[in-house]
Amino acid sequence: MSDRRQKGKRCKVSRPAGFATAEKKPRVKQQYGPQEGFASEKRLRLWLKDLGARGLDLVELGSKSGVWLKLKLRDSQRGTLSTGQKFLEIPKRAWITVPGTDDVDVEESLAAELLKEKSKGTKSKFEPYVDFLWRRDLVQHPIFWTQEEISWLSRCKEVQNAVLALQELTQQRVERLRQKLPGASEDDIRFALCLVECRAITTSSVAGAFVPVLDHFRNDSSGDPAILVGDDGLASGPMVAVALADLEPGMELRNCFDSVSNQELFTQYGEVQLRMDGEDALPEVNAYNEVPLPLRLLPEHWKGNSEGVKEAKVELLQRRIGIDLSSEAFLRLPMDAMPSGRLLPLVRFIQRPLPAAGKEAACEQLFDSLFKDCHPSLLSGGTGQWEPEAVEAPPAPANAEELHMEVQARKLAADWYENLIGNYNRMSERIQQDIHDNVLETSSSSSSSPGDFKIELAEITNAYYKAKRKDGSTGKSRKAKECRVLSSSPSEGTVVVQFLENGVRHTIPEDWIIKKTAKGADSQDSHAKRSRGLLAMALLACQGSVVEACCQLMMGVLQVGEGILESKNKKDRAQMAQELQAAWQQEYDLSQSEA
Repeated sequence: MSDRRQKGKRCKVSRPAGFATAEKKPRVKQQYGPQEGFASEKRLRLWLKDLGARGLDLVELGSKSGVWLKLKLRDSQRGTLSTGQKFLEIPKRAWITVPGTDDVDVEESLAAELLKEKSKGTKSKFEPYVDFLWRRDLVQHPIFWTQEEISWLSRCKEVQNAVLALQELTQQRVERLRQKLPGASEDDIRFALCLVECRAITTSSVAGAFVPVLDHFRNDSSGDPAILVGDDGLASGPMVAVALADLEPGMELRNCFDSVSNQELFTQYGEVQLRMDGEDALPEVNAYNEVPLPLRLLPEHWKGNSEGVKEAKVELLQRRIGIDLSSEAFLRLPMDAMPSGRLLPLVRFIQRPLPAAGKEAACEQLFDSLFKDCHPSLLSGGTGQWEPEAVEAPPAPANAEELHMEVQARKLAADWYENLIGNYNRMSERIQQDIHDNVLETSSSSSSSPGDFKIELAEITNAYYKAKRKDGSTGKSRKAKECRVLSSSPSEGTVVVQFLENGVRHTIPEDWIIKKTAKGADSQDSHAKRSRGLLAMALLACQGSVVEACCQLMMGVLQVGEGILESKNKKDRAQMAQELQAAWQQEYDLSQSEA
């Protein structure tokens, strides 16, 4: 309806900067609303109600993005949240929109329309909405990233290339819009284009529009959204949100504007899907996600194969599954890690020695036997879209020779997994260091020294608060919140503050107050660097969680197989042989359950 743009601990992802990577259920009740709090949007609500919008009393808007149902709703209100109900309705006269034609850049035209309304100031009929949009914090969006920050994405080449392409396209649009709108600043033009990129809604009837409240929904890539945003095929409106399931008070409402991977979500929306578990941010399942797995081969991986056999295998793989091992090649996770994927057949094909005589025919025969269960979409010339499918488990290795070859093949796959995870972790560490260095640089460039810092009573500032840990202790929170300074005790080095979000008072150390630098630009740069760094680390953690899950899927057989080959005890080997059969079948069963 709508389309908006343990033998060992192998394959373990570290937890960069608080981003956990395991897919698990929350240990504690999830926090209501976004971490940054809700937006102050009273003027926007009043304006929309005057225009005839319905359902606004049901929801709260996140400060940056996201829409939540209110926690406390009357029975009459809850009755509008059952399956099939249209619970939000925004009339056409509240939209900022442009007509779409084949020869027009709709995104550029929509940005121009938004800038025209902004230039009118209070005379614009959309002024409350334009003001709301312009107060959004979009500093983390890749449109604004520096070249140094884009280098953080070097381990996610597809994302890096997409961001570079987006910035190039944005610059072209900026130059054209500066000619069309000479009164608009370059910063405003770029900001408007960013708003279009991450908020504009398109449907089969509407080429592009800013639709208040509905454009604040975050994208749902779970494959099972609870709501649907659309226009019922009428360009005249209204635009509505429909419940696809019974909605519960306090839940976040997300719409699938587009079926996008984590990488596409990052580039277009400037976000990564996470959920809070206490103070941890855990990656959410993305039904449309793909992670490239680079393939790195060394001469020893071809052991037992002559140079001629190796060349025959490389040629056949390029012809039959579209993978050129003579250049930079990669597989795609999770599909290639499944029984109907290419990973295990590929490493078995590489590791299996073949005689030089009749090598072409032998390669074809081996390929057909190993790749017989491979999904057609993963083969050269394959059509259709990959979908999980049931595959019957073949017999497990029956003797020591077969088991040795299977273990060697899986070791190669594990090396690929571990190399990618290691790259993600090293880049996360670099980003953390860059953020830390930037903070030190900003502090040293400030004209205020610690001794010069004075706390002003009644001052509105930001401070860290006393956060309760999972072990029951309290300590400094990870995030600062807005507060008012009530009193100060210089001799004790403490300050009493009242947090504006909930009115709670805390006595905290003076150094928990965030000291504003004399150079506002330095402070803004530090905020931008941190926001972008955390977003990049979130992407790496989300991608790493997919890689780890795929790696763990095949580790049971590998670990038991290694144990059998290394054991000198016949009784132990017999016991482990039973474990191997169980692990072999479990690998297939687990992958089918994931499907």
